[in-house]
Amino acid sequence: MIKRYYKHIKKSDNKIRVVTYNILAPIATQGNKHKETCSEECMKWSNRFKLIKKEVMNENPDIICFQEAQTDVVYDDILKYFNSNGYYGYYAPQYNPKYSTQKEEYNFGIIILFKLSRFHLMKLGTIDYFRISSKYLEKKGLSEFEKKIMRRFASVVLYLVDRNTNKEFFIVSMHLEANPLFDDIKNFQGYMLMKYIEKITDGGKIPVILAGDFNSTPKSSTYHGITTGISLNKFDMEDFKYPLPFLNTPKRYTSLQMTSCYHKVFGQEPKHTNYTFNFKNTLDYIFVSSHINIIGAMKEIDSSYLENKGSIPDDNFPSDHFMQSADIEINN
Repeated sequence: MIKRYYKHIKKSDNKIRVVTYNILAPIATQGNKHKETCSEECMKWSNRFKLIKKEVMNENPDIICFQEAQTDVVYDDILKYFNSNGYYGYYAPQYNPKYSTQKEEYNFGIIILFKLSRFHLMKLGTIDYFRISSKYLEKKGLSEFEKKIMRRFASVVLYLVDRNTNKEFFIVSMHLEANPLFDDIKNFQGYMLMKYIEKITDGGKIPVILAGDFNSTPKSSTYHGITTGISLNKFDMEDFKYPLPFLNTPKRYTSLQMTSCYHKVFGQEPKHTNYTFNFKNTLDYIFVSSHINIIGAMKEIDSSYLENKGSIPDDNFPSDHFMQSADIEINN
């Protein structure tokens, strides 16, 4: 395992360490795209999970957000291991009312784990993206987009109290649509996500951490909307057969401008959080609202390690995404 270090910009006696990690569902490894850099033995879930456990626990996180957590391994492996190490967790598989998977054990979704000694759970839930989005489109007279919005979406929402400070906050983790030909739908999903967060936080009065795989680069409309509050509505589709017109969001994307922890600490996003043969860029973030201080963030993978790598996983990194981690403090 390669040690990764943190850069801190503040000090805090009550820091909370948050990890977010797309751990690559076993069902997603069955293609050939990873096999040049990772042997068949390396790709086995049992071996990758050993690395995941070691990599995550080495950081001693207070909160862990996993994406692409496959249903069977959640109950067979993830919950059992982390429960035995003092974490409590909640899982929700991705759900699509029109395109559900045939076998539930092959579905995957989101799990949030937190230290039971540090936090008390007040509420839990998921975001019913399909109900909310359909209602919004009907209200706006855009029902022709209903089929188009039925893309991948998964989320878990927890309302926690810090036992050390009695401060309350939300932790939200999600996984947006992956297909690069649906940038406008990802942007719409982000818009719905922020509308939901505005509601549950009473317009931003309650602090919120938003972490996950957004499948959106720092130049995307989704990232721009979340961090500036203003819709960009610019999409670069690669397929001329894409079902036009694009689905644009209102100019005001959100009243809650979120800050990227990594960008705050380093002045830019990492070069890579996802590293495959056909795509190398940043898709994973830890965002926080204005009532949260950013203390520090984990440095990105040294570029020298990746010079001769066509893709990951490999013998050091068990997923095609790199784990992201940040230290924050609730200041409300």
